[in-house]
Amino acid sequence: MRLFFLVVGILICHWVSAQTQVVFPHNRQVFQRNELNQATVSILGNTSNKADKIQVSFVPVQQGQGKLIDWVLLDEKPVAGVFQGKVVVSGGWYRLKVRSYQGARLIDSTELSRVGVGENFLIAGQSNAGGTYRKPVEIGAQDDRVNCANFYSHFTEYNPSITHRFIGTYSLAFPFDTFNQMGSFATIGPNGLSLHYWPAVGDSLVKKYNVPVCFINTGWGGSSIRNWAESARGVASRNPWVPELFYQLGFPYKNLSRSLEIYGQKMGFRAILWHQGETDAEFKMSQNTYKSYLTEIINASRKDANFDIPWIVAQASRGGGCADSTVILSPQIRAAQKFVASDSSGLKQVFEGPNTDVIEVPRSPAPYYTCVHFSPAAFADLAVAWTSSIDAAVKKGINYMKPDPMPNIAAFCGPQNSIVLKKLNSKYTKGNWFNSQGQLIGSIFDNINLNTGIYSATLSDSLGREFTIPALQISNLNPPSAPSIKALTDTLFCANTSVNLQAIEGKVSYIWNTGSLEPTITVNNTGVFRVKTIDDLGCVSEFSKAVSTQSYPQPQAPTISAMSPYYLSTGQRITGLDYVWYLNGIKIPAMNNNFNLHVKASGTYQARASTAYPKGPTCLSNLSNEIIYQLPGGNGLVTYPNPVSKELIIQSQFDLVGAKYIVYGLDGREVLQGMIDDSVEFKVSVGSLNSGTYKLVIISLDLGVLQKTIVIDNH
Repeated sequence: MRLFFLVVGILICHWVSAQTQVVFPHNRQVFQRNELNQATVSILGNTSNKADKIQVSFVPVQQGQGKLIDWVLLDEKPVAGVFQGKVVVSGGWYRLKVRSYQGARLIDSTELSRVGVGENFLIAGQSNAGGTYRKPVEIGAQDDRVNCANFYSHFTEYNPSITHRFIGTYSLAFPFDTFNQMGSFATIGPNGLSLHYWPAVGDSLVKKYNVPVCFINTGWGGSSIRNWAESARGVASRNPWVPELFYQLGFPYKNLSRSLEIYGQKMGFRAILWHQGETDAEFKMSQNTYKSYLTEIINASRKDANFDIPWIVAQASRGGGCADSTVILSPQIRAAQKFVASDSSGLKQVFEGPNTDVIEVPRSPAPYYTCVHFSPAAFADLAVAWTSSIDAAVKKGINYMKPDPMPNIAAFCGPQNSIVLKKLNSKYTKGNWFNSQGQLIGSIFDNINLNTGIYSATLSDSLGREFTIPALQISNLNPPSAPSIKALTDTLFCANTSVNLQAIEGKVSYIWNTGSLEPTITVNNTGVFRVKTIDDLGCVSEFSKAVSTQSYPQPQAPTISAMSPYYLSTGQRITGLDYVWYLNGIKIPAMNNNFNLHVKASGTYQARASTAYPKGPTCLSNLSNEIIYQLPGGNGLVTYPNPVSKELIIQSQFDLVGAKYIVYGLDGREVLQGMIDDSVEFKVSVGSLNSGTYKLVIISLDLGVLQKTIVIDNH
C-alpha cells in the first residue's frame, strides 16, 4: 500500500501538464481473451471537466495484429473530470487512442502505445519454472508482443538486474503498472530469477495464436510441493535442503495467491503453468503424497481465485548430478502429475503439460545449469513442448479466468455545487477512498464530500481479495448554464390578470427566486423574477437574467342607469376612463361616446370601465350592475317634453345623424327645418312658434320618413 501511494505522488505532476490521461489499463497490459477471441476492456481515465464526450479507438500496432475499432463513443457524459467505459476488443496488439470533446470541438487526446487482448499465464513451481541465477545478459523474446510484469520481490543476490522495480523481499505490494516487453533485461515478476526459457515460449505462442502474451512468475527455486501446500494452509514449512530453516510464513504460496488477486482480477489468466517435482524426486516423495499435495494446492488456488482456474501440469522430476549414476528421475512423481491432469482425478480443468524429463538429456554442466536446469540449447524444444500442451488444452475446451470490470465511479453535486463522490455499487464488501497522501477519506459505501484532488480506492470482496481503483484526479463538476425566462404574455398586466413565466433552455428541474420548483409560474403582482436550473447530477446553475413584471390597478366598476328612452349611462364621465358595453354578455363594438350607450335592442346590459396606461396595458373593471332594457313601442322615435314650450328633444332607436327634420303646422305649412347632427339627443328650439299642434317629420335616406305629433304650449 505504501508503494502504491508513493506512485500516486509521483504521478501528480503528470496531471498538471495534461488534461486527458488513461489510468487504466496500463501500457502493455494484456486482457485475457475468451472463446470468441475477444475481451471486454475496461477503460478509466481523467479529462478536462469541460469535456462532455469521450471517444476511443483501437488501432493494430501492425497490420494483421488485431481488428481495428475506429472511433467509438466510450463515455457520453464524463463526470468530475473522470471518464470510463467498456469496449469489446478482438484478440490483438493495439494502440489505444482516446480523445475528448466539448460539444463538437476536439479539446484533447492521448494514447497508450501498447494494449493487448491475448493470453496470460501464471507460472508456479521451482527453479525450472522460476529461472536460475540471473546471467548478465538474458535471452529475451524476439516478438514485441511477449510481455511480463517487470518487478521483483525475491532474493536480490539471485537477480541483480537494475532495470526492474524492486519492491522488497517478500513484499506483496505487487505493482500493476510495470508491464514490459520481455527483453534481455526484463524480470518476470514477482519471483523470476532469470527469464529462462519463457521468452521462447512466449514467441512460440504469439506465432501460434497471433495475439500478445504476458507471464507472471511465482516459481521458487528448490521448493518442495510440500512447501507450497503447507504455506497455502498458513503453517510454517521447513526448507527441504536446510532442515533447521523454515520458509517465511505463507511463502511460496502467497506469491501465487497474491498474483491471482492482483493480476487475475484485472487482466485475467488462461491457466497456471506448473513445473515442479525435482526436489520431491530427490527426497523420494511417494506418488500418492505428491498427488495429494498437488490436489490441495489446485483447490487452494481455486478458492483464492474464486474460480476454477485451469492448471497445466508439466511432468517433471529430473534432478541430481551431472554423471549418469547421479541423475534422479521419479516415475512416481510424473505419474502423480499425469494422474491429477487426467479425468480419473475428479478435478476439472487440469491438463497435461509437457514431459520435460525427456528434454535436454543430458543437461548442461555449465554454471547456471549444473546438470539440472535447462540451458539455452533446450529453449526451443521447451517452447514447442509448452505450446503443444497449451494448444491441446485449448482444443479440449480449457476455460479462462476473465478480468473483472472496473467499478463504476460516479459523482454528483452537493450544497453549493460541492463534489460528492457517490457510493460504489459493486460486488465488493469492504473498501475505502484515500487521498494522494494515503489518508483515509471515507468508505466506498458512503457518499463522500470531496475537494478537488487525487484519490484512489482499495476494495476487497468476501474472500478478502484486494482490488484497487487507480489514482484519479477528481475535478469540480460543471454546473449547467443559466436558463432563460420566456413570458408567455405581456409582463405589464392588469391587477385582475396575470402572466405565465416559463423557464427554458434548462436541464432537469428548476428553482425560482420565489421558491417555486415548477417550470412555469403564474405571476399576478409587480416583481422581479429569476430562475436557476438543476441538472441530473444535482448541480445548480447561476440565476437567469431577471424578468420584471408590473401590475396596474383596475378601475372601479361603473353603475349604469337608464338616461332616456334610448340611452343608458355610466353617470358622470371621469377623465381617463372609457367604457365597454355588453348586451346579453356579448361585447358591443366601441363607440366614440361610450360612457353613454345608444340602445338599439332589448336585452340585458352591463358595462366595464376601461383605462389605458401610458406604455402599459389597458385595464378593465369588473362588470357593472345589470339593466334589463325593453325598447319603447312605436316607430322607434320619441320626442319630449310633450307639450314642449321652448326646446324639443329628439331621440330615436336609430342613428339620425344626417337626417332632415321638418315641422309642419296643421294647415300643412312648413314652420321649421334643419339637419340632425347628434345621435344621442338632438334639440330643436320651438320657442318662437305659436302654441298648438304640429307634425314633426324626419326624412332619412336609410330609414325613410318618421313622423311624430308634438304639442307646443308657450303660455
